[in-house]
Amino acid sequence: LDNMSINIYPNPTQGVFTLEIDGPNAGFNLEIMNVNGQHIAGEYINADKFSKQYDLNHLARGVYYIRLINDEMTITRKLIIQ
Repeated sequence: LDNMSINIYPNPTQGVFTLEIDGPNAGFNLEIMNVNGQHIAGEYINADKFSKQYDLNHLARGVYYIRLINDEMTITRKLIIQ
């Protein structure tokens, strides 16, 4: 966790954003949720370095949460769609 870098940009976003993860903790579930805890999207990531662009233009404006979960940790970051 100490050596893990998570970048989400642009944030706030119009709906399209890039998620970059750099760290030694390969193997975790990515979840994107709304403020009510409803699951929007997710996938399993198994890489030390990860970069992917997501398109959430179809979602309503507001606050969303990106969670990275594995056996050792849960990291949550806020994403704002304007």
